[in-house]
Amino acid sequence: MGLLVASTTLPGRAAQPAGSVAMLPADGYRVLYAASGQADLRYAEWSRTGVMDMVQTSLLGFGPWTSKTDIDLASAQFVRQRTLAAGPDGDTSALFDDLWTLEPDGLRAAIDVAVTDTALSVSLLVPGRLDLPAQVTVGDKWTSAGTAFNWDTDTGSFVPSPYQASFTAATPADPAEAALGCVSVAMRQGTDSMTRTWCPGRGVLSLTDATGSWTLADRPPPCPVGEPTPFDWAAAGALEFTSHDLSKSLTLYPVSPPGLVAHGTVMAQKYTADVYGIDLSGEAPQLSWNARPGGTPTASATMGGITLVANTERQLVAYNEAGRWLWQTPTTDIVVAPPVRMGDQAIVAGLDGSVAAVDLATGAIRWTTSLGAAIRIRPVVADGVVLVSNQSGGLARINSDGEVAWVIDAGVARSLAVSPGPDPVVVFEANDRVVLYAYSLEDGHEIWRNRVYQNAIDMIGLDTAVVVRDDNTTLGVDWNSGAVLWRYSAERTAAGTGGGDSVLLVGQDDYLLLDARGNQLRAWPHHFTSLFISSFYLAVDGDQVVAYSGDILDVGVLP
Repeated sequence: MGLLVASTTLPGRAAQPAGSVAMLPADGYRVLYAASGQADLRYAEWSRTGVMDMVQTSLLGFGPWTSKTDIDLASAQFVRQRTLAAGPDGDTSALFDDLWTLEPDGLRAAIDVAVTDTALSVSLLVPGRLDLPAQVTVGDKWTSAGTAFNWDTDTGSFVPSPYQASFTAATPADPAEAALGCVSVAMRQGTDSMTRTWCPGRGVLSLTDATGSWTLADRPPPCPVGEPTPFDWAAAGALEFTSHDLSKSLTLYPVSPPGLVAHGTVMAQKYTADVYGIDLSGEAPQLSWNARPGGTPTASATMGGITLVANTERQLVAYNEAGRWLWQTPTTDIVVAPPVRMGDQAIVAGLDGSVAAVDLATGAIRWTTSLGAAIRIRPVVADGVVLVSNQSGGLARINSDGEVAWVIDAGVARSLAVSPGPDPVVVFEANDRVVLYAYSLEDGHEIWRNRVYQNAIDMIGLDTAVVVRDDNTTLGVDWNSGAVLWRYSAERTAAGTGGGDSVLLVGQDDYLLLDARGNQLRAWPHHFTSLFISSFYLAVDGDQVVAYSGDILDVGVLP
C-alpha cells in the first residue's frame, strides 16, 4: 500500500480537512477545459459506478487491471473521468481516461490512459496511487508507492516497474477556487508532474500538466450538424444484411431504437445508465466508447451524427460519433418519447406536456409550448409542422415557430402518420379503438373514419397508402377514403418501417419487402428468436437499416 506521510497545516491558517468523497462530482457531471495558447478544448465527463457498470467498458486496461489488483471488486466504488480533446474542426485529437477507486484511505488512481495520434500510454497502478486522501488539508504532504504495469507496444504486453509519487496540498492560486473550499494537489511521479485543483462537489476544476494550465471554459462552441439523408426506398430490394451475435461480447437493453452513425450504432441503456457506441465495421461488434449522461436514460435518438439522450435528471445531453459530449440543456420534465428532427432542430416532448425545439448545434431552446398533459409517443414532423398526441387525448398541430395551430380531442394515440403531397391528412389510431381517423393537417377537421378491427402498433406512411401493422396482420389503407386496399397476413410480424412505395416487415423467419399494393418483392432470412417476447427495435437512416432484439443485431446496407 502507498504511504500517507504525516501532514501539517500552513502556519496561521485554521485549515478544515476536506474529504475525498466531498470533492467528487455527481454521476454524469460534465466540465469543459481550455488552456491559453491551445486551440483544443477538453471535454470531460465523470461517472461513479460499481463493478457491474464496468463489465462493459471502453476503458483500456480495465480487464488486465482486475487480474492484478487485490481489492474486492464486488464492493468497489469506481470514479472515472473520461476526457476527449478536440480542435476547432471538432475532430478528436486526444483521449485521457482516468479511473480511481474510492477506498477507506481516499481516492486511489487505478488506471491512467492517454491516447493521441502518435502515442498510446496505459498504466495500471497496483496498489492504486493515493491521489486524494480521505481527509486532506492545505499543507499536507504524502507519498504513494507500488507497481505500475505500463503497456509496451513493441511486445504487446504490460511491463511492471515500481512507481513512487509525492504530493503536496496547497491553497489554489485562484481566489475564486479558494473561496469554494478547493485544494490544489501537486503530484510528482518520476519526471512527470501534474497539479489538480479539487473542489467540493465539482471534482477537478482546473489542472496543470505538460501541455499547459487548463481552466474552465464558458461554453462549448457550436457543433457541426450533418444534413439529413433519407433512405432510398426505391432501392430497398438491393439491401444486404449482416447479422451480429452479441451474446459473447455485449449485453444491451436500449431505451429507444438504436441510432445509426458512420461505421456503427449508438444505444442508450435502461439498466447500466450508459450510452454505448458500437463499431460494426469489423468481423465482430466492438464497444468503441461508453458515455455517462447521468441519472438513467429515458429516451434517445440520433440525427445528423448527433445522439441525444434524455435522462431522469431532466437533462438532454448530446454526443458526437466519438462519444464526446457536445452540450447539455435542461428539460422541464422527464422525456420518454424519442426526440425527432425538424431541420436543424430537435423536437423534444416531456411528461409535463411540454414541447420544445432544441438547436442541434448548441442545445439552445428555440421555442417551447405546452399541451398540458403527458406526451409518451414520438411526435411526427411533416410538411414543416409538428404533430403531437398527449395522454389526455389531445392531438395538436404545432407550427415551426412554436405556435399551436389547433388542438382536437382525438383520443390517446397509439400511432399516427401524415400523408405526402398537397392537402395532407393525419391518420390517427387511438388506443384499442380499432378505428382509424383522418384529420386535415390544415385545420384539424375530421375527413373520414373507418373501423378496421385492428390495432395500429405501427403506422407507416407510403406515397399512396398508409400501412397499419399489428403482430398478426398488415393493412394498406387509402389516404383519402380510409378504404382497406390490401391485407397481408401470410405470417406474423414483429416490426415494420417504410417509405415511398415499399414497406419492410420483420417476419417470423425473414425480413419481408412489400410494395405499395401488398405484394411481396423479396425476403431475407434473419436469426432472431422470441420476437414476440422481447422488445424489438427497428431504425432506418441514410443507406442503412438496423434491427435489434435480444442478442442479435442486424444491419442492412444499400450497395
